[in-house]
Amino acid sequence: AGYTGGPAWPRLATLAVSFGAIAGLLIIIGALEAFRRARWFFWFSLIAFIFAGPFFVWITNLNLATAPSALFVLQRFFLLSQIVLASLVAFGVVALARFVTSSIAVTDLTALRIVGATCLAAIVISVATNYRRIDQSRNSIARQFGEDVFNNAPPNSILLATGDGLAFPLMYLQKVEHFGHDTTLVVIPLLLGEWHVRQLRQEHPELVIPFDHYDPQKNNLKTFVAANESRTVVIAGTAGDDHSLEADYWPYQQGLLIVAQPKTRDVPLDVVLAQNEQLLDRCHPPSASAIRTNTFEADILNIYAYPPFNIGGICERAGLKTEARTWYQRTLRINPKFSKAREALARLEH
Repeated sequence: AGYTGGPAWPRLATLAVSFGAIAGLLIIIGALEAFRRARWFFWFSLIAFIFAGPFFVWITNLNLATAPSALFVLQRFFLLSQIVLASLVAFGVVALARFVTSSIAVTDLTALRIVGATCLAAIVISVATNYRRIDQSRNSIARQFGEDVFNNAPPNSILLATGDGLAFPLMYLQKVEHFGHDTTLVVIPLLLGEWHVRQLRQEHPELVIPFDHYDPQKNNLKTFVAANESRTVVIAGTAGDDHSLEADYWPYQQGLLIVAQPKTRDVPLDVVLAQNEQLLDRCHPPSASAIRTNTFEADILNIYAYPPFNIGGICERAGLKTEARTWYQRTLRINPKFSKAREALARLEH
């Protein structure tokens, strides 16, 4: 199961819930008030909201059931529809002020102050009760991941990354804080644009890009890696839908990264184990209990958990059951929900 293919109604329901009870009520009241007093604005707001909100959410085709982090991606775009309807909140406040004026015989200004103060109090209470839950000022999971990846990358290597959750921390650290300056970072999806290929050529003249834009069929990773055969090419995570490397290269686990190793070049098992023991000991995987599973942090946790699982599989295939068991157990210490590691441990017991 992947990110796409899900029904539209869970996404639409999530969009509606994102407004909250107070804002939602004010928007409904404001829409009625706008329809009565400024009908052109009502229709403008409605049409803008339909396209910025429900229509966009519908065409994304994200599957919230099979990919929990898909909601994390989708929520970024809720802000646009909320901005579109924000002015209706003002209409709602004015409508409530008119209602207060007619109900308790106060001036329009006093009624507006009463309603405004009530709304402000509701906002303050909401912030006070939710701030601790949403505060991420002490969350360094993405930053630590980026530092570990760059520290695992061999000097003068080319680092390939795909996916927002993995690529963004690396891009930020390198571009903003100049971390990992001796590594050439290439974000695979961005190679689809000719503008980015031109930018990479300007910033890294030593990097060979044998095409003007990337595509998995012809101008693929195999072509790219072959053009840069004098440099080590490593991958953070997976290469996505591009399987072109599989014919001539094998995935050599080296810490958190995968080295695109030519099949003509073998590495002894004792070297693989020693290198990975050393590299992984220098990493700082986050606590599984600190992970927000509906965000990209779950992907980051699996990046830490996969290498020991992979090494365990290598040991198991080599008949080293004791070593394999140790690596599988290490995987579960990082991510207790890594089901394949549990299955592998159960297999070793039989």
